[in-house]
Amino acid sequence: MGILGGTSLNGLKFRGHKLLTEVKVKQAKPKSRSYKLADGAGLYLEVATNGSRYWRYKYRALVDGRRKEKRLALGVYPEVSLKQARDLHASAHAMVSRGGDPSALRQQEKQEARTCVQSFLTIGQDWFETQVNNSHPTPADAPKTRLNRASFFGGSLV
Repeated sequence: MGILGGTSLNGLKFRGHKLLTEVKVKQAKPKSRSYKLADGAGLYLEVATNGSRYWRYKYRALVDGRRKEKRLALGVYPEVSLKQARDLHASAHAMVSRGGDPSALRQQEKQEARTCVQSFLTIGQDWFETQVNNSHPTPADAPKTRLNRASFFGGSLV
């Protein structure tokens, strides 16, 4: 048994078909339509018409009591190598095997990050209001400018 659960011949086969190699990934050229190069167990490289190469994981997860096909983006080649993509796939595949949904987890993490930023902005707005109401000796725009510069996304508070 190989690392992904299929038969392995020097790490090049999975359940009867050849796994991707770094050379095959590098040589993947764009065509008139995007296409996929399978690696096994749902991991594949999507080659877009513009030449971009995206690592994806296709899996099925329970959504409202039904199994639904989903895809998870694992990164862009060459920033994410074949080995890194396989490691990311292995952890996502383990989560799916335990009944989890890696896509839902990622969306939840993004929502929590947004909430954190909103909390920062809310605290900043409250601070600004107290500074203006307390007749701070600096010009009224100075605290607002400092707060806007400190914002993670450069958002405006006005």
